[in-house]
Amino acid sequence: MAPSTPLLTVRGSEGLYMVNGPPHFTESTVFPRESGKNCKVYTFSKDGTLFAWGNGEKVNIISVTNKGLLHSFDLPKAVCLEFSPKNTVLATWQPYTTSKDGTAGIPNLQLYDVKTGTCLKSFIQKKMQNWCPSWSEDETLCARSVNNEVHFFENNNFIGSRVSASGSFLDTIANKLHLQKINDFVLSPGPQPYKVAVYVPGSKGAPSFVRLYQYPNFAGPHAALANKSFFKADKVT
Repeated sequence: MAPSTPLLTVRGSEGLYMVNGPPHFTESTVFPRESGKNCKVYTFSKDGTLFAWGNGEKVNIISVTNKGLLHSFDLPKAVCLEFSPKNTVLATWQPYTTSKDGTAGIPNLQLYDVKTGTCLKSFIQKKMQNWCPSWSEDETLCARSVNNEVHFFENNNFIGSRVSASGSFLDTIANKLHLQKINDFVLSPGPQPYKVAVYVPGSKGAPSFVRLYQYPNFAGPHAALANKSFFKADKVT
């Protein structure tokens, strides 16, 4: 249940704190004020019942309705946070880094179970652009862009029972949409059947285009429901 009074988050020279909305505009007791200058990332859940923030040491989640701390994660470098639509998952992102000898860095995109606090999955996500996975409104579908592909997971099942040669569990990727030079994608709002729109920018005189698919029908030359090509555009929304 969302709070009865609207809450506003304020960040400034006095730190990070919450203010009650109209008609009071007083400081709220829901959130303990963070007086440090390292609180640069914070977010509410879509229904306003949860609040997450990073203070340069940890990422914390509190219940706005119960005024209680739910979880703390050791993520001092986190710069992006986002809740899934039904508050099942908290996604966090921190800049990707490699060691001086050139060896690969560690996964920097984490998905946490909001109920248990466990890490459901970690990915390597080098760019901040389009860092956050996209969920359908009912969370039965989750998608993220990976090297000319869109990977789809179902029911927040990110790790399967199969084990790789190194002993780690393999990803449970339900479906893949492969298209060269995918720049962006979006899931349709509303119930099933889900639609997926993908955008490929133009290059070397070729036009940009958007293709619309119905999940999970991606195979074959006639799989796209619609295709629109256009020049003189560098972004699609």
